[in-house]
Amino acid sequence: MNQKSLAFTVVGLAIVLGVVFWMNKSTPAPATNQQQQNTDQTNNNNQVTPPPPPSGSSSTSTGPVAINVNYSSKAVFDPEVRQVKEGQLVNLTVKSDVAGEVHLHGYNLRQDVVAGGSVIISFIADKTGRFEYEFENKEITLGVIEVYPK
Repeated sequence: MNQKSLAFTVVGLAIVLGVVFWMNKSTPAPATNQQQQNTDQTNNNNQVTPPPPPSGSSSTSTGPVAINVNYSSKAVFDPEVRQVKEGQLVNLTVKSDVAGEVHLHGYNLRQDVVAGGSVIISFIADKTGRFEYEFENKEITLGVIEVYPK
């Protein structure tokens, strides 16, 4: 084999390996059974139905649920996921050191908070699914509320 043929063979092999690597990287891994169940279950509002709450969860209560969020722009913020039952009264309180619009997706509830202030968004959890609340204009996720069927 001459040098020219060897060079073409090496380049061709490199291209084939590159394509195979790229295709494997862009193909998502198969979902586990639990992931597939979570993805497949939807309600009439095109919201993903969350998995059943863990045993001993606070969502078994029928009373009001208080969710308190203290947001500080100067600290690392880790949004939490809270679980409630359908029909429960939820009082979502957001305190913040920055101004912004707090928006609860899925329920389309919005409240403006001033820097250093707080807002309370109260609602009946009458839609099941997983709902994010965030500073709308800043795209900062403040947390997630999972509403489970009665």
